[in-house]
Amino acid sequence: MNLTKYALVDAFDALSACEDSESTWLCALKIANELGVDAINTGALDIESATMLWARSSMSQTWLEEYMRREYFKVDPLIELFTSKQSRRTIYCDRDSIANDTHGGNLELSTALNKAGYSLLHGSKFMVPQKPTGRIVTLCFHTFEREAFDKALSMWTTVSALIAGFSMDPSEVVRQNWTAC
Repeated sequence: MNLTKYALVDAFDALSACEDSESTWLCALKIANELGVDAINTGALDIESATMLWARSSMSQTWLEEYMRREYFKVDPLIELFTSKQSRRTIYCDRDSIANDTHGGNLELSTALNKAGYSLLHGSKFMVPQKPTGRIVTLCFHTFEREAFDKALSMWTTVSALIAGFSMDPSEVVRQNWTAC
């Protein structure tokens, strides 16, 4: 993790300067990478119908194809965030967490994530005020010590909030205000 004193302020400034959804997405990827994040998933969901409105991911195409083929979205605890009262959840996919059943997710999915090279995923949910929609941002790490991650949890949630606040569906024209749950 490379976190300078003003990293979050710099991230806000960089995201604020983006003019469209594609430049925002590329900026979010750059910021996340500079902070040690290996991939990002973000999307919007209609909470009432549990319908995915849009999604983006920088995880490998091979993993995304496996995720869809095996229908992991049916057991993904990070997608379940939308219908739960929780606002964030961390899935530990390292071998020790899987072996000790302390992974915090679905065992088959956590094992598959580990085989795909991931050791930790952190999802945060953000709701749109006065609307039945929300955003989720998942930060994905290839290697990260559980204790180090847990100590910096509020920072990672803030990074997720920044990404959620500026992420847009490619068809969106107007920015919307997002607040954390």
